[in-house]
Amino acid sequence: MQRQICALMSSAVEPLQAAQNFARTSWLTYSKAVPGMRWLRVLSQFARSYSTEGHQMHAVKDVVVAIGANQGQRYQNFILALDLLQDRQCQVARYSRLYETAPAYVTDQDPFLNAAVLLRTYLPPEALLRTLKDVEAELGRKVKAKRWGPRPIDLDIIFYHGEAFSSSALQVPHPRWHERSFVLAPLADLLSHDELDTSAFSMRGATARSATQPFSYVNKQDLDKQCAALFDELQDSYSRQAARLKGQSQFLQDLREQFLQQQPTEGSISSNGNAESSDELAKRSSQLLSHAAPAILLQQVLSAMDKDDMSQQAGTAAESPAAVFEEMSEPEGKYMRACDSSYWRPSSIGTFGRQGHQQSQGDVDIQCVLPLGDESAWAWEGRSHVMGILNITPDSFSDGGQYTSSHKAVEQARRLVAEGATMLDVGGQSTRPHALYIEPDEELRRVLPVIRALVEDDVLRATTPKVLISIDTFHAKVAAGAIEAGAHIVNDVSGGSLDPDMYSVVAKLGVPYIIMHMRGNPRTMQYSKHITYRDICAEVAGEVNERVQDAVAAGIKPWMIITDPGIGFSKTAQGCLELMAGLQRFRQELQPPLQKMPILAGPSRKRFLGNIIGSQTNEAKDRATAVAASVCVANSADIIRAHNAAAVRDALDVADAIRASMTPPSVYLHGYLSDTAR
Repeated sequence: MQRQICALMSSAVEPLQAAQNFARTSWLTYSKAVPGMRWLRVLSQFARSYSTEGHQMHAVKDVVVAIGANQGQRYQNFILALDLLQDRQCQVARYSRLYETAPAYVTDQDPFLNAAVLLRTYLPPEALLRTLKDVEAELGRKVKAKRWGPRPIDLDIIFYHGEAFSSSALQVPHPRWHERSFVLAPLADLLSHDELDTSAFSMRGATARSATQPFSYVNKQDLDKQCAALFDELQDSYSRQAARLKGQSQFLQDLREQFLQQQPTEGSISSNGNAESSDELAKRSSQLLSHAAPAILLQQVLSAMDKDDMSQQAGTAAESPAAVFEEMSEPEGKYMRACDSSYWRPSSIGTFGRQGHQQSQGDVDIQCVLPLGDESAWAWEGRSHVMGILNITPDSFSDGGQYTSSHKAVEQARRLVAEGATMLDVGGQSTRPHALYIEPDEELRRVLPVIRALVEDDVLRATTPKVLISIDTFHAKVAAGAIEAGAHIVNDVSGGSLDPDMYSVVAKLGVPYIIMHMRGNPRTMQYSKHITYRDICAEVAGEVNERVQDAVAAGIKPWMIITDPGIGFSKTAQGCLELMAGLQRFRQELQPPLQKMPILAGPSRKRFLGNIIGSQTNEAKDRATAVAASVCVANSADIIRAHNAAAVRDALDVADAIRASMTPPSVYLHGYLSDTAR
């Protein structure tokens, strides 16, 4: 296998194309042969080693680009811009979450949609700038438009491979990156990636090493050496630079403790291949790389202080990197707040208006959102949400046959919303254990009249905030029909495993997608082989990550994905309890940005709750559901799917109040060092 890889890479002329070809043919096999490293990391390392200019060594650069838009179809412009960049030698390697923000500087304009991506390109800075400007022009941005005024798309280079660059047209790093919450928030999402390629932010050796070291193949010995060298480099850099700021900031002390705790003990990482198993090495390597990100950012900020010292001697009055860093050490400082999701969590949930003003948002000027396909955006942070269950089925386990007519379904929907539901989940296929399949056409016959009736109902249309409708289906045809009828979200209990067309259809629909964990199908999910786990939180998250990778490969953007660990699906009663107790771990095991995206949990009226309390009546299980829902929210769930919205909403109001009162740690850079503040 190694000879095949070497032969492929040595004959490559176009590195990105070769990497893509290799990914399509061999990544599964090779990823198993290289423990602890994902295939994308291997490919990016390979791509750095070759250029199109006579096979000379030429590094592919990691570049952070900020994206914004407030004119026209904002989200559609985002997608078009990313597609155009992909066609222009820029590969998107990582995505932030999406944010809706009040306009800065010039406030009399519509709100913006903002995000950031990590691009991989071998275009030099000014060539990349020209490419970005070409994309902006193609999407309708005028060259001489009002500065900071409305625009259909805005693409800014924030960081370029940790390098400094200055010309009449471009300055990198972006001179105002630290002033803008709509840049800091997406940047925090990118920096939190547990396998962040540090070259995007490093100012020193990591960049030089990756640019000059040719790729042959990676094995355990090489990985040992790379991890040890990385650690030595970071520790040495930290020791030298932190001494200058000794005693100035508790942040430095806390970061140093977190950093040094990861130092491998003697013999734990060796070059002889005997000290650790491949599994242990993979785990250790992941730990090392995950803690490199904050250290590298620290390294960049501190290295900028040399320039800051000279600026201060010259009498420069502008806010300096040192001032930024010192401010970041204060829990109540503006930079710390901008990197902590609790800062922009609104006290009331709604969506921004399109007239330049917020609606029901108080003083909030930035919030994480999910686009809904109709250019509206759902601001989901700030409180937990109840997803009311509306089963249009004759055979569901607790309410089958009750709401099969549109009239009864609308009455129940009104009741759920009045009781506190902000979402309605419409399903026409029972997913109880051993349920029988129905054909997609029959499922459509059941759900389409109800969805249309919900969309047209005057009472629901007048509700603020907007009531969202999800379609509970694992058929792509049903998902497409429901969205066309007015639904906003696709809720797939199979996570895409039961219909090969689901991912591509959802990608084209451009709506949020709920990926639930389930093994097998509703008829087989409780088989012994499907309910056996060694570590349920880690394994469920790992299998969800695999589904997400497939979904993203098919075109679904990570910022559109909601995850659901699947309580009651392919789990024993004990497994369900362990999963609810470990939801925080489940979140931490997800791939960013999913670690900070919504999590849905559905314990409502599950049989294991009835067994615990000794009653299987709906009334008794609703009380048990309220307790289970509170535990889920306390452990970081954002959405609870429930039959009885009133009981659950009351419980979640208390859980939200308790969670909001938790004191965050003094050092929390949006997931770098701790997730205990969620």
